[in-house]
Amino acid sequence: MSSIILEARGIRYRYPRSMEAIRGISFHLRKGEKIALVGPNGAGKSTLLMMFNGMIHPDTGTILFDNEPVRYDTASLRMLRKRVGFVLQNPDRQIIAPTVYQDVAFGPTNLGYPESDVKKAVALALSHVGLDGFERRPPHQLSGGEKKRVAIAGVLAMDPDVLVFDEPTSGLDPSGSEDIMELLDELNHGGKTVIISTPNLPTRGLTVLSSCSREEFSRKIFPKWHSGIRNLCGWRTFLPRPSLNYILSCRNVVSLCRIRNPGRCWT
Repeated sequence: MSSIILEARGIRYRYPRSMEAIRGISFHLRKGEKIALVGPNGAGKSTLLMMFNGMIHPDTGTILFDNEPVRYDTASLRMLRKRVGFVLQNPDRQIIAPTVYQDVAFGPTNLGYPESDVKKAVALALSHVGLDGFERRPPHQLSGGEKKRVAIAGVLAMDPDVLVFDEPTSGLDPSGSEDIMELLDELNHGGKTVIISTPNLPTRGLTVLSSCSREEFSRKIFPKWHSGIRNLCGWRTFLPRPSLNYILSCRNVVSLCRIRNPGRCWT
């Protein structure tokens, strides 16, 4: 049985009256992986991530979850979003309730959980993110890092298989960023598949989807692999198209490249 849990096949997407954001991307994510999508603002990272739980429908191509094409009817999207949790970059856009408990309980309540199960799910989710005792706190009194944890807890309460984070350390100080990355490590070690977007190269053992040319990637990020990177990695998918146009993969590195800025590399 395949261990692939999320897959994109030749997807393209253009925003109305705007440039094409995604051009023919294909890649897959295996169960239990940690992957970072790295690139500058406007590279299409958030657009791609939002396709994974059905917030955006690709113009062409197919998104698959658990080897089944994603369907966009209400019932199918409801089930997909239970299994693929999405944490927005700005927690203030995700937190909607007047107390931490009510916000974290929103997902399981709308999924029809009995009240006793909702309480258990909220308690477990808050414990996971280190916010025991925060149930009655109003979110507007929390720090930025605490709000991020509340947003994560709201997703964890639905027990998804995949966790998608759009720039999870955005707006946090170095200490808060380290805490969040440690939390993502813990969730991954607990069996969750994790994918994040970031404009910076992560340093915590994530497989990297990097927005730069193959030559820049091998020369600047992994210099000792420069001469043998193709032999070490091999090609998973090659898409000879502009913009986000190919993926170079191996156990530790995946390079998602953007031809428009071939000389830029985020290290």
